[in-house]
Amino acid sequence: EAAKELGIHIINNPAHNGNAVAELTVCLMVCETRNVTRAHYAMKNGEWREAFPNVGRVFELRNKTIGLVGFGTIGRLVSEKLQPFNVRILATAPNVSPDDPDLAKWNVSLVDPDTLFSESDIVSVHARTLTKERIIGKHELDLMKPTATFINTARAYLVDYDYLAEVLREQRITGAALEVFPHEPLGLDSPFVNLDNVTLTNPRGGDTVNCYSDSPEYLIRAMLELIENGKRPKFYIE
Repeated sequence: EAAKELGIHIINNPAHNGNAVAELTVCLMVCETRNVTRAHYAMKNGEWREAFPNVGRVFELRNKTIGLVGFGTIGRLVSEKLQPFNVRILATAPNVSPDDPDLAKWNVSLVDPDTLFSESDIVSVHARTLTKERIIGKHELDLMKPTATFINTARAYLVDYDYLAEVLREQRITGAALEVFPHEPLGLDSPFVNLDNVTLTNPRGGDTVNCYSDSPEYLIRAMLELIENGKRPKFYIE
């Protein structure tokens, strides 16, 4: 407000760690579906493990359907990084127009939430709400296929974690990978700690050297494009 009163425009960069989170998301897709962390833990403890909860359901990403809940900066970056995997990408995002050029650019189909949850082999969350409302609960999780995997690198408040734990415990979906939690640090009393079909990591997905070093570069580039070419930056406050 003070800048506005003085006629000063602001270029912000809230998505400075978007690429880092997008890379971690793809990493978790592979780690959870291919049992990387479970095999790692077993071998570190002297066990040569070959039997996993998803036996008979270990698939490559190729030809699978990836559903993105949210199609903002990170959702778009995930779509870009998934291109070499030859996947089908669905997205649900209430504020995205069907003619958004990035949908066509990354071969993403904009669908309703029920379609996304029922058809996706991997559901990955990349949304946020200003009111911190829950958008994924019993209805959405019950729509998921038994062979599906759930990933959340966005916000814990978006998901009914208690019900998600129940669904995983009963193996009504194959697995999950979680980077965010309702209470952090995650305690040993969390139901996810004792589940064998979950990959857990603490929320440092956006903490890389690049995301800090590249941020000033983005701001300077955005400022120059505005001054020299009149191109309005994405995160611009007048």
